[in-house]
Amino acid sequence: MARPDSAEFLREVLQERGSEGAAGGLAVHGTSMLPSIADGDRIRLVPADGAVRVGDVVLRRRGSAPILHRLVGCWPGRSG
Repeated sequence: MARPDSAEFLREVLQERGSEGAAGGLAVHGTSMLPSIADGDRIRLVPADGAVRVGDVVLRRRGSAPILHRLVGCWPGRSG
């Protein structure tokens, strides 16, 4: 299965949550990103314009739900 590009994925997530456009904001739920991002904070999402780097916060899909992660490392040959 082909992976959607970052702009397409972002549009899908925003539309599912009632936002429009290629960039937008979402409310964060949970405490796993403390102290940087707190429960209830709104984050601005933009499509990745190239390779992501260690330290970037990225949105990905786990099953049918989007999930926010801070990239802590890269392992060649691993996906997800």
